[in-house]
Amino acid sequence: MPHLEDAYDHLGHAVARAPYTVLLISLVVVAACAGGLPLLKTELDYEASWIPQKSKAWADRTRLRETFGSTAVSEVFMAHAPLLATAADIEASQMLDSLIESRNLTAIDA
Repeated sequence: MPHLEDAYDHLGHAVARAPYTVLLISLVVVAACAGGLPLLKTELDYEASWIPQKSKAWADRTRLRETFGSTAVSEVFMAHAPLLATAADIEASQMLDSLIESRNLTAIDA
């Protein structure tokens, strides 16, 4: 691999001859790339990240949310449960979900 070794040799010599120039160019490139960071948006809805918004799946998801609400309580419970949920954990989650739905609670006041 003499070509790769020669390329790194030339790169090393260039950096050694003008270290401040290389550092300045690197900082300018980083600043140019970082300039777009404030324009990024954070998406907290994981489904919105993966489902195309003009698809049938998105329309079905929207219709489902309008009909049954945003998220079942058991889904929220399972999302925060340990990695290995037992059958008792799942039953407790379903019982909690049905209890909350029977009382028509949508949020718990803190």
